[in-house]
Amino acid sequence: MQIMKPGYPLGSFYVYDWAGFDEHGANLYRKADGSLTTAPTAADRIIRGCASPKWMAGWNNTIIWRNLSVNIFFNGAFDYDRLNISRFTTASMSGVSRFITLRDAYFRGWDYVDDKSQALYPSVTNTDNKSYANSTLWLEDASFIKLKNISIAYTIPRHLTRVVDIQISVSAQDVFTLSKYKGMDPEVYSSYDGIDYGAYPVPRTYTVGLKLTF
Repeated sequence: MQIMKPGYPLGSFYVYDWAGFDEHGANLYRKADGSLTTAPTAADRIIRGCASPKWMAGWNNTIIWRNLSVNIFFNGAFDYDRLNISRFTTASMSGVSRFITLRDAYFRGWDYVDDKSQALYPSVTNTDNKSYANSTLWLEDASFIKLKNISIAYTIPRHLTRVVDIQISVSAQDVFTLSKYKGMDPEVYSSYDGIDYGAYPVPRTYTVGLKLTF
């Protein structure tokens, strides 16, 4: 599903160029000569996308006002792709179960919608239909921005308690993600090459703390 070739970055995907559906709801692919077909060959594959981000960024800021402090950390990665095999598997009649388990693939599939121009997924009743996991249909932009951490702390000074400084804090990790990626988490994937087989997402966690300074 990937290729190493001079002039292209490591992590480049080697995929079929998906071009929509034919009049029967079958997947169409572009051939090397530019024509369309429902049955492409290996020679029709193209190099597209990259699994490694071209840009990564982070922003950390702490705001202090009297006894209150707030720390916010954002991070992001941009201009890179994931081959979403997990979405392909749940949206296709493939594997042992032969069931579509992705809700969107059923209600936005060719067989369900009346207006075929609104279909986002191919027909599953067309037995001649060919679906390839290594196609641009499943290659997605995985760029994201995350609020990775936010923490708030308030200190009750010793002159009020007469004994100790008391700091009460609460923090949250992986608060939200802004991304067009349709998988569970664009930041994680299940193999080194940027192919998402359904890796477990980074969990959202909350922490409450109490600090006493004598």
